[in-house]
Amino acid sequence: METLFLSPLTIIIIASIVGFFMAYGIGANDVANAMGTSVGSKALTLKQAIIIAAIFLEHILEVVKLPQQ
Repeated sequence: METLFLSPLTIIIIASIVGFFMAYGIGANDVANAMGTSVGSKALTLKQAIIIAAIFLEHILEVVKLPQQ
């Protein structure tokens, strides 16, 4: 049996990091599409869209609190 170039744990860690950044980018694209449509149709002003995005960001950061050291 041949040995792997990287350990399985290292592969899982790298895949997790890459997956996180891909999910972050996809989520940012979804928000841009939603806000772009709302602002483009004049349902929201740009200022209102920024405020809504900030409220959602604050909520996400509150839910995903990291443990304090």
